[in-house]
Order: sequence, then structure tokens, then C-alpha cells
Amino acid sequence: SPNVDVDNQEGQVEEYSNWRSQLNTDLLITYTRKIGKDFSFNLLAGHNMNQTKYRSQYAGAIGINIDKFYDLSNTYGTPIIGEYRNIKRLIGVFGNAQFSYKSWATLSLTCRNDWSSSLPAENNSFFYPGVGVGLVYSDLLNIPKKILPYGKLRVNWGQTGNDAGVYQVYSVFSQPGRFPVTNGNTNVNAFSVGNRIANPLLQPEITSEFEVGSDMRFFQNRIGVDVTYYNKVINKLIFDVGQAGSTGYTAQTMNLGKIGNKGIELMVTLVPIKKKNFTWDLTINFSKNYSKVIELPGELEHVDIMGLLGGTENWFRAYPGSPIGVFEVSAPRLYIDDQGVEHVIVNPQGVPDLNSEGYKLAGKSEHDYMFGFVSKFTFFKLFTLSANVDYRQGGVMHSRTAGMAYFTGTSPQTLYNDRQPFIVPNSVRAIKDEDGNVSYVENTLPVLYTNLGGAADSYMERGGLHTGGHEIIEKTFVKLRSVSLKFRMPSKWFNKMPVSSVSFSVIGNNLLMWTPEGNNFIDPELTTYGNDIGADFGEFGATPSIRSLGFNFSVKF
Repeated sequence: SPNVDVDNQEGQVEEYSNWRSQLNTDLLITYTRKIGKDFSFNLLAGHNMNQTKYRSQYAGAIGINIDKFYDLSNTYGTPIIGEYRNIKRLIGVFGNAQFSYKSWATLSLTCRNDWSSSLPAENNSFFYPGVGVGLVYSDLLNIPKKILPYGKLRVNWGQTGNDAGVYQVYSVFSQPGRFPVTNGNTNVNAFSVGNRIANPLLQPEITSEFEVGSDMRFFQNRIGVDVTYYNKVINKLIFDVGQAGSTGYTAQTMNLGKIGNKGIELMVTLVPIKKKNFTWDLTINFSKNYSKVIELPGELEHVDIMGLLGGTENWFRAYPGSPIGVFEVSAPRLYIDDQGVEHVIVNPQGVPDLNSEGYKLAGKSEHDYMFGFVSKFTFFKLFTLSANVDYRQGGVMHSRTAGMAYFTGTSPQTLYNDRQPFIVPNSVRAIKDEDGNVSYVENTLPVLYTNLGGAADSYMERGGLHTGGHEIIEKTFVKLRSVSLKFRMPSKWFNKMPVSSVSFSVIGNNLLMWTPEGNNFIDPELTTYGNDIGADFGEFGATPSIRSLGFNFSVKF
């Protein structure tokens, strides 16, 4: 910065220290018995204790005495110190019983109960059971092996419990810094209540899932089909809900209600060609998921999962009855004429006037469906060439990278109307008469890129979009995820050596990617918002994805 006097800077030294530990203990008791030649069962009971600790320390001071000697003892300024610690303990007991009849029927029963230190004392215990049935109907029905070598039906229902992060139940104090006392030079500690609202009513999160599926093999295993239907409901989802800053807080961890996910998964394996010196294996995957917000707690009409304000005005929200994670953006005000035709209302600059009271739906983050295939060719049982292609259809995301491309004018969309003045199509202006009555007339005010500035510049920079929607982009893509070539050296080369196999591989990842015209900015799989629901919001200046080339040399003894 030109305003910084570099020559007179005093220098600064900082030190950080992070320490983590985990203690885990397991106690298992098992019992196995076979009754006759057809029936057997396995019993298991156990106990688990898991404890995690974390500690971080910081120390820093301004003012270095000896040049280039970076040590805390070499400073004359008042040191600033900070420390954070947390501890969490989870204790559980569990059991499993598995019963088998001949080779074609199994029944599995499971249960577990956990006690967590991160939940209120009266709600810190949660129990979750499960049951599963497997039936090899190809054996049960004595289907000829030439027709159906293998066919299995599986039906499962189970629950999974989850606790919260540390210190969400009661309010905690944080140390924002040290402040001087007005009547002297002494510094005193200053603590304030954290910006997260305590929730002493927090309850464990329970996920229930039902699954039914079948695995089938045909024509001497040349064709395989594995299909699954699932229905999962998350009850009392633990989630950080944003709060208005005017309340003095920014978030509260709470139980979000019920979230549902159901869908189908299909995997088909094929061996189209199988010769002595050449084999072609093909695996095809297809999946489609339907998410739905079943209910929200209390009187909440929606929950803001993520949001950006200040020029980008995008909201990532959850509404009852809608998919989890829908985008809403600021939208222009509209006038509907006598014929029911919508017209955009412009301001005195000729730019669409934003509606400050509402937002419009810009799409959902969830893909419509996902498809992929892996193709593998084997030559002379020595060379293997494989490729993995993924296709994702539908869904949208927020991209700050797109916003910056609009802002700097490097996006082709900013060439809207060749950056020349124009009149917003299908627009009207509001006119007031002497009595204050408002009427609407056809707009004749051009949008000027120069000399008006402000909203007009913003409108042109966004490619003719005066909404937060310019940062909402499509997530559809086709990606050549990986290609590999492997050479397995003949085993006879190592007959006199204690080596079972030697191979060399060349592997390329993320080699090619295609995205639709609406996304010429960034890899849709990138995110900068963690790995929970918020990750589907998108990215805020993410680093571009990397194309890599690697080598692998493997020796097995």
C-alpha cells in the first residue's frame, strides 16, 4: 500500500501451537455356534469409549529489538496471547446377532446406545437399532446356473444417531483482545459472550433408512445388474441456523426438523468381449435422488442455510415441501398490464428497479440425475487401459469466480449489446400525477455504460442482469475423470525371485471437462463452504481444479 511507511515498521513475531489427541477403547465379546448342518448364528456385544481433545495457543508481539532475530523474547511490545481448548467424550454399547440358514438366507439384528458429552444431560442418550434380511433366491428356487448364476434380494432398515459439536448447549465466553484502562497503562483481560446462542434444548439427530435391492448375474457372469431403492429420513437434523446480527448473535445450533432423501441407484456390469488375449469390461452407474424438507421447527417458514449480501444478494434456503437447498436471488419489480403481460419496471437510470421485499427462485442445488461409466480393456493379460467418465445433469450453484469475471469484464457475457447504450426490453417507467397516482408508460431511457455509473455500470458488468442471479451458474458437466495404462510384467520373469507381481502404471486425473454455455467459469465440483449441507452453496474464489499426471510402480512379495 502507498500509505504504509515500510522503513519505520517495528516488525512483528507470532507463534502458533496446535495439539490434538484421541483416546479410543473397544471391548468385544463374540460367540459363534452351528446347529446341525443348516443353521448357524453369531453373537457380538461390545463397549466403546472415544475421547478427543484439542488445544491451540497463540502468542505475538510487535517491536523487534535485534533485526532478523525472530523470537518472542526479542520483542519489546506488550505480548498478545490466546488459548483455546475443547474436550468431547462419547460412550457407547452395542450388539449384533446374525443368523444364517443353509447358504441362502441371513437375518441380521443390530442395536447401539450412545451417551455424548456434547448434548444436554437430559438428552445425551440415544438408541438406534437395525435389521437386515438377505435371500439368495437363485439357490432357494433352484434356478439353472446357465440362466441365473446368482440372484440375491436384500432388505434393510436401520437408524443412525449423531451428536452435536462441542459447546453448543451453554453460552461460552470469548476473549476478543486486551484493552487499556483509562486511568493507567495496565492492560486487563476482556471477555464477552460468544456470538452463538446457547441451546439447552438440543436433541440428538436420528437418521432412519429403508433400503431394498437386488443383485443379479446372467450368462456366466457376463452381465450383472445391481439395483437399489432407498428412503432416508433425517429427524432433528443438527444445523447452524443464521441469526440477524441485530440480535447480538450470528448463529444458533438447533434441530432443523425432518429432511428426506429417496432415490434409486443402478449399476450394470458387462463383459462385451472375452477372448483369450483380449477382454473388455464395462461398468455403468446411474443414480437419481429426491430430497425434500418435510418439516421445520416451530413457526419457521424457511431456514437460511447460506447467504451473501452486498451486491451479490443470493440466498441458499430450505422450505418445507421443497428440495433441501434452493437458491433465491434479488429480482426486478414487475408491472402486469391489463392483458396479463409482465413488464420490468426501471428506475430513472433506465436500469431495472430491484424489489427490496422479495426474491425469485433461481433453482436447486441437487442434480437431476448422475451417470458414469468405467471402461477397461485388457490385452494379453499384461496391459490394462481404463477410462472413467462422469456426467452430472442439472442443479445450480453460487460462484464468486463468475461474479469477479463479470466485474472485471473478462466474461463474454459482459459484451452484452457490444457494450453500447440500449433500452431494457419490455420495460416501463413509473409516472406520478399531481395527486400522487402512479401509472406506467413505455420506457424510452437508454442504459448508458458511461457517465451514469452506479447501477447502470453494474447492470452492464453483469451482462444485462441487475440481480444476484448473475452469480448463479449451472452445475451440469461431463468429465473425463481418469485414464490409466498399466503394464503387469510377466510372472515368469521373477520365477527365481521372492516376488509375486510387478507392475507399472501411468495415471491421468481430471483430464477433460465440458460445461454448458452458462458456466464458462469454474469446475462445478469445487466448493469453499465445508463438507456439510452448506457445501452445496458453491464457491467463493476457489482455486481452479488441477489436472494431474502420475506414475505408479508396484512390487508384491
